[in-house]
Amino acid sequence: MARPAGRIEKELLLKAMFEEKLPVMYVSEGTEYTFVLERPAKEELVFSSDKPHGRFETHSKLPLLFDYRGQTIDFSVEVLSQQNDLIFCKAPEKLYNNPDRGNLRLDVPSDFKIRFTFRDDRYNFELPKIIDISASGLLFAYPSGSGFLSTLAEGAELTVFIEAPNRAMNLAAVIERRFEDKTAEYFDCRFVNMAPEDMRFLFERLYGRLFDDFGV
Repeated sequence: MARPAGRIEKELLLKAMFEEKLPVMYVSEGTEYTFVLERPAKEELVFSSDKPHGRFETHSKLPLLFDYRGQTIDFSVEVLSQQNDLIFCKAPEKLYNNPDRGNLRLDVPSDFKIRFTFRDDRYNFELPKIIDISASGLLFAYPSGSGFLSTLAEGAELTVFIEAPNRAMNLAAVIERRFEDKTAEYFDCRFVNMAPEDMRFLFERLYGRLFDDFGV
């Protein structure tokens, strides 16, 4: 289960990210990018990328992941601006040590349709604050004040239906953590008991490479 880093641990991880030039992974539309932190982490993080990406939208969220001495650390940053080859981002509020996480999260593909069921009620996954997905889980959000949110506690089980071109999947998921900001509540889910063929399809569709090339 994902564990939020404490304040001192977070500072040490950000310090190591800069001083050790740890590769930070980002995936978009099947392309994997490696970011490097170019300046000491303060209120902003300044990244360079190993390959051109184009312009990021201001205030867009980038899901990122890096490995620190065998620990998988994931977090999201908000893009502030770009100058030449540098990407300026707001420093993340939290970093998560996620031993169950071996897959980088990215934006939901445009040709995916996703909905879920909970206690026999069905809700559409068409949300204004979208969400990221990996081969092992997903993150969804609902506006604060939605009536059913109080029933979605950590440990709650969901059924996630993913419809993609040439394949449909019913996946069991468990809410591992929930958090909120001023506008929405977020639910971090992990897929459980996935069929091998579903795992293979989802991995290859999201990351654009063969599942056999992936090593945990």
